[in-house]
Amino acid sequence: MAKKDSGVKDTLSILGKKVSVMKSDIDIDKTEKATQKLHSISKDGKKFRLTVDVPEEEYKKFKIHTVNAGKTVQDTLLELIKYKISQ
Repeated sequence: MAKKDSGVKDTLSILGKKVSVMKSDIDIDKTEKATQKLHSISKDGKKFRLTVDVPEEEYKKFKIHTVNAGKTVQDTLLELIKYKISQ
């Protein structure tokens, strides 16, 4: 049985033609600034992310309530937390 060539040239020929890398329209500086803004400490102080599992029906009612009040879920939750703390 004849030995097969297994050099780099043969390996690369199996992979096929080179494909050029597509240019991107993404502004790297703008993306970096946005990322830093997300991960930086705000003027209000350090923030913590909160994850809560909520039953679907209760969340839907809560979301409708916040929309009708013209607020976001985040703003409404912060109000509720501040209210409970002040009691």
